[in-house]
Amino acid sequence: MGVWVFHQETLTKKKHSIDWLGSLTLVIGTSSLILALVQGGVVWAWSSPQSYLSFGGFAVFAALFIWRESRAKEPILPLDLMRRRSIAAANLIALVAGGITYGITSFTPTFAQGVLGASSIAAGLIIATLSIGWPVAATLSGPVIIRRGYRFTGLVSLFITLAATLLFALLLKPGVNPWALAGVTTIFGFGLGGATTTSLLAVQTVVSYAQRGVSTGANMFARTLGSTLWVAILGSVMNGVIVNRLASLHRVLGNTQKFGQTLDVTNVLLDPAQRARLGAAQLRALTHTLAAGIDHAFWWVVATAAIGLALGLLMPTGVPTEAERQGDAARTSSTPA
Repeated sequence: MGVWVFHQETLTKKKHSIDWLGSLTLVIGTSSLILALVQGGVVWAWSSPQSYLSFGGFAVFAALFIWRESRAKEPILPLDLMRRRSIAAANLIALVAGGITYGITSFTPTFAQGVLGASSIAAGLIIATLSIGWPVAATLSGPVIIRRGYRFTGLVSLFITLAATLLFALLLKPGVNPWALAGVTTIFGFGLGGATTTSLLAVQTVVSYAQRGVSTGANMFARTLGSTLWVAILGSVMNGVIVNRLASLHRVLGNTQKFGQTLDVTNVLLDPAQRARLGAAQLRALTHTLAAGIDHAFWWVVATAAIGLALGLLMPTGVPTEAERQGDAARTSSTPA
């Protein structure tokens, strides 16, 4: 009702063309990359024909996508936007933030239940603390941007994120207090909430009013793509560690086949009934195996956060003008930032 009463805008109706070919090449290219990262080193070897074919498919369709976007009448991702340093940096930060968010929301409940033996409710409450810091940081980042600029706000947020990843990685050990993880997850919320809000505002204020939608969409797509790619990357790292460890645990686990795959290990530890049937030695072996897999994968999250902090240096240094804060400058300005 508030939007209906108070929001005023002038609508200009225009017939648009849909970039079907660009969408198709983007989907096939990203799907090939995800398939290669998920299956490589687990289902098939990195040097196998399947890996070469998947990575090759990604390269071909990525090139076709770029070619198409440079010629499409209304591209789904205008390449001229990505040539602006501030937009490119903001989208790369969104990509990194998406990957870090996936690492937190995926590994934290799995670690809490599978390694620590916490209930599903407790695991959910631990990850729910992410939503405490996130909206607070998102709210505070606006006034900070106005006073100190995008780069300062982004760097502070990304530094908090990096500090949280380091602390989290050090805590991911069997026997850690679950509520210590909840506390660090709250800190994650502050860092990620500020970083994502800063990157989103940065891409909205440097484009014309007509381009604001596609610029915002590209930023959101980058965040989603980051989550999708890190699903494959982090999962591949964790799976590789678990598979290698299982190969040396046959004496403890016996000759049964149910622990022959990574998914089976995770499922057994997350199922209270199956977990209760494990012997003490088996339970210890499997929980330490899962903990090692998550630990290795999370150090990749730490590296990702460090890259994000470096990308923050590419953010624009200025503060939004009064016209930009009111949304007027972006209607007419097309000067690259």
